[in-house]
Amino acid sequence: MFVVKRIFLALNIIVALGLLATYIPYHVFSESIPYLTLLGYVYPFFLIVNVIFLFIWLLIGSRRFMLISIAAILVHLNFVTRFINVSSQEKNVENSLTILTYNVNAFRYDTEGIEDSRELQIKIQDNIDSIAAFVSSTKADIVVFQDFFSCSMDKSGMHNRMMNVLNYKYYYNIYKGSSYGVADCVIYSKYLIRESGRIVDDDYNNATMTWSDIATPQGDIRIYNLHLLSYQLDVDSKEAYSKIKKGDVNDKSAQKNILRKLVVKDKYRKYQVDDILQTISKTEKPYIIAGDFNTQPFSYVYKQFMENHSDAFVSKGNGIGRTYNGVFPAYRIDYVMYKSEDIKINTYESPDLDFSDHYPVVVNFSIKD
Repeated sequence: MFVVKRIFLALNIIVALGLLATYIPYHVFSESIPYLTLLGYVYPFFLIVNVIFLFIWLLIGSRRFMLISIAAILVHLNFVTRFINVSSQEKNVENSLTILTYNVNAFRYDTEGIEDSRELQIKIQDNIDSIAAFVSSTKADIVVFQDFFSCSMDKSGMHNRMMNVLNYKYYYNIYKGSSYGVADCVIYSKYLIRESGRIVDDDYNNATMTWSDIATPQGDIRIYNLHLLSYQLDVDSKEAYSKIKKGDVNDKSAQKNILRKLVVKDKYRKYQVDDILQTISKTEKPYIIAGDFNTQPFSYVYKQFMENHSDAFVSKGNGIGRTYNGVFPAYRIDYVMYKSEDIKINTYESPDLDFSDHYPVVVNFSIKD
């Protein structure tokens, strides 16, 4: 038993140090050691293993060794609620508003490999119908989409569905007025949109990011719709990653390509956020930042937002935070951020829907007086 305890102790120290290492990319942004950013992706693994060790020491009666994992977890206890959370919901709050953010994958989810054009169109229309039905069920006052495309002349398309069936009479998109289509980041509202604009930083090849000032019954609010630079993992990269998880790939170049994309995109997102937050900091009215941030909640990019904002999942989320519906374990990459002095979060939901490679996020909130 003595030898077994010593083995467990050595392993516990290793995983505790591993957990401490996952905190590094949250605090350090290093261009000279770019692969540090990857440590944040394995935080959930090291957290779970450290919790397992707590139970092991409890079962074998060596409770003093529990302090190793407890200390490692307590160093960044706030990371826990970013991954898994338990909160009370305040439903049916009077004079509240609901916002839905959803990366809809251009309605092409689960269409890879479909070569027949008719079959492809049927699948896309199925995705549109399913997402439209979901939007209707939420009764959201404001809907923000990312990775959106809808031909404005198509009566069965999502744009016409939003405007003429679901009664979102107001919208903003940089292509508004175009006879061809509505694309990228789109904001729909049941209330008057007073003014809108966009944040574009072409140096980083990012999707367009937009904002709208909306005249709600509870007061004016600005909505920022962000879509930060994506991982841009192509079909081959996703297939390679799936094989890596199964231990089937010995192709080092495929592995390096995936890691390189993760590292490079994290670096550019950091620069994007520097510019975005400069614009947002000048906002004088209550505001919400929603969208696809393409970063996990243990990253330096997430920290940039959290220095002056709160995270709706941390405030009112329940269960394991997960908004990416894909092969890569990106966890929670879609967010609703806000300033707690101006906004109060009542409920948070992110249902598992197989209509896109992201899950939607639905937040009910109130504007404070």
